[in-house]
Amino acid sequence: MRFLRYLPLAALVFAGACDEEGTVTNVTRPPLAYIRYVHAVPNAGPLDFKFIDAVEYSPSYANSTFRTIGIFQGARAGSRRIKVFLNSSNIDSTKVALVDTTLTLTANTYYTIAHMGFRNPGAGQLGQRLVVIEETRPAQNAGIHWRSVNLMVGEPNQDVHVGAAPGTTAATNVAPGVGMAYLARATGTFTVHTTDAGVATSRASATPFAGVAGNTTADPVGGFNIAGSQM
Repeated sequence: MRFLRYLPLAALVFAGACDEEGTVTNVTRPPLAYIRYVHAVPNAGPLDFKFIDAVEYSPSYANSTFRTIGIFQGARAGSRRIKVFLNSSNIDSTKVALVDTTLTLTANTYYTIAHMGFRNPGAGQLGQRLVVIEETRPAQNAGIHWRSVNLMVGEPNQDVHVGAAPGTTAATNVAPGVGMAYLARATGTFTVHTTDAGVATSRASATPFAGVAGNTTADPVGGFNIAGSQM
């Protein structure tokens, strides 16, 4: 009987804990930097890029294949620890980090984090590494801006040209892990090719993506036909 006498008090305590009129606290967004991950390790297979020091404001790039260029995403600024793992269903493979490092990210700054080199390098090959390139983004105009970043390893510096060989030289002697400055041009298709520095023979060529115009339900996708693109 003594236990039953305390039931009304217990019910009152539980009812008081359910406050439907309580205030809502808005969480302030922390200062953000903006990053993208580029997979340029030719013999590593798919990779997972992850921040491991926090859950929120920590974008990841999962199952990135060779030549994948991720989109820019907001990441909490400051000192951040990241790891890059093999993407695999084998736990013995995925638990070993290919990269384990700390990066310092400045708020309102854009970074390209390029993963380059060779996993398990052979004779004369350079090992894998992360190269962090701070993006100095030009002001938008009625045309586009573009640039080339040299992510080859163990190869000579490169000259960059526009148009069919020999083309017009856009940059010279670009070292591995270095990007040329952004250049402005009108919208419209164009071809870029590279040569070893000071050599006339074309080494590689590519035509940038044309892009997709936006509409009332979808944002535009940057490319050489989309004004304001930075490629």
